[in-house]
Amino acid sequence: MASSFSGNAHQQFSPFPDAPAVEATAMPDSTKSPSGKALSSFLVADAAAMPFDLLQEEVRCARLFNLDLPEPLDQAIQALLAAMASFTRSQVNCILWFNAVSGHYICLNDLITPGARPRELRQVTTQAMEDLAQAAPVSHAYLFDGDRLTGLAIIAAPTHESAEATLWRELALELMAPYLAVKLASLMSRRQDRLLASVREKALRAAQRLMTAVDVESVLASALMACCDSLGFSVGQYVRFERGGASADSATISPEVLMEYSQGQIRSYLHAGLKSKRRRLKELPALLSLLSADARPGGYLYLSGEQLADRATQEMLGLRRLRQLRVTGAALLPILDPDPVSGQSSEGIQGVLTLYRTDERAPSPELIRTAVEIAAMTGLALSRAHVLEKALELATTDELTSLANRRGFYDRFESELERARRQQSPLCAAMIDVDYFKRLNDAYGHLNGDIALRTLAGKIRASLRKSDMVCRFGGEEFAVLLPDTGFAAALDLMERLRREIEDTAIVGVDNEAIHATVSIGVAQASTAKGLGRPVRELISEALSAADEQLYRAKNAGRNRVCPSDTVHEEAAGGASG
Repeated sequence: MASSFSGNAHQQFSPFPDAPAVEATAMPDSTKSPSGKALSSFLVADAAAMPFDLLQEEVRCARLFNLDLPEPLDQAIQALLAAMASFTRSQVNCILWFNAVSGHYICLNDLITPGARPRELRQVTTQAMEDLAQAAPVSHAYLFDGDRLTGLAIIAAPTHESAEATLWRELALELMAPYLAVKLASLMSRRQDRLLASVREKALRAAQRLMTAVDVESVLASALMACCDSLGFSVGQYVRFERGGASADSATISPEVLMEYSQGQIRSYLHAGLKSKRRRLKELPALLSLLSADARPGGYLYLSGEQLADRATQEMLGLRRLRQLRVTGAALLPILDPDPVSGQSSEGIQGVLTLYRTDERAPSPELIRTAVEIAAMTGLALSRAHVLEKALELATTDELTSLANRRGFYDRFESELERARRQQSPLCAAMIDVDYFKRLNDAYGHLNGDIALRTLAGKIRASLRKSDMVCRFGGEEFAVLLPDTGFAAALDLMERLRREIEDTAIVGVDNEAIHATVSIGVAQASTAKGLGRPVRELISEALSAADEQLYRAKNAGRNRVCPSDTVHEEAAGGASG
């Protein structure tokens, strides 16, 4: 902070290229002003040698800045600029606030005009300050609240001024800096309180959504929507790290983008069937080193400007896909694995929220702090969702076949139908019934009947994709869910399954060969957008249609898939006729 010139110790904090940092020492006979120009040794000389009364000017400065700032931000800035103009006798003055997130200086003068976008000073150079003030020459002083940099003051002078006027301008800046710093800190603290209330409200809404989300997909969607819709980011992604991905031997593991949010649309790749569509970020070691070495306190990393222009960084974040958006800033928020006992975050990283801005303005510290809080809440919510999904898995598993039971099937069907409606992807269901199962039980015994059901369950599960689901619907009946599968493909898949079951002998208790066949009915669920009907109603409709086709297969002689090509053609002909 600048000090008055009374021979006291002088401390200067200057982490900037044009103002190198120096240790706090007694003021030397010759030093530099904030503008970098050498001040003469009169700074410690007899005040009588000065062309003006230094003490009187300092008193005048204190009186001018001893003012109550109005509540409206624009009026408060105008009051400060008026005090600066009165004291420095310069009509061109600028006050800049230091944004600790981006490292840029925000011109508060621009906030006087409603709706105006404040200019930013990204590098403190004479040319940059002259361009900002639209005047030359200029002088400047860094403003500090204690040890914390809060801003920058710039004053301009006439092109041709006397040596005495130049001397006065340099001294005025030094005298004014500590008073202006106090007022600026007060003003921004007041503004921060107002912003914090708004941001806290957004964080509270995000916390409520995260607390009510019971599955991983809902948790991630809630977190991304909160960050993008409420905090001003344009694109959000969740990048998952494999368990143990933060260990030293994890260089061969590539993080995967499991979910993206942009323009109000969620794209989820969580489903196992969409694994091939997941984007992989190969630069795992670089990503980990950025998060561990350069992350700011509070657990985040914000990249902008030249950092984002770096080709290696673009490759690491996969920014080439977002070139059309002209990304100006990227926030990386690690999602930590919570400790299972305390619930507090541990050192393990399970994933990263990557949030991208297209706005030229850098996010405020309050906004970033809220995003960090949302990331922390997301970690806890994900941990809870994993536990709930495990418990649900135990509660929704059929004991005999280890398949999902009807309850588990309905829950999965509901989530898949919601996803299919969002992404406008096809979704089919099939009902499978073991032909003449009562005869099989009577002929081979109930123990062999159980073996037959377990064997058929394993055969069905092995014939399907990981993204598909099969459940024991009841008795000798199975239900199959086929996400991202059109009707024709579903018929082909079920026909192959039917043939495999027909050709496979089941080994009984006494090694006897038991042969079984199945009848299968297939139907496609309604996934059209804009349907106002409840999801459960659509599920019941799809299963009823599949069940109807199953009974048609049984009535047609069993051991077949309906609708077969013939049945399908008849249905199409009937519809057309």
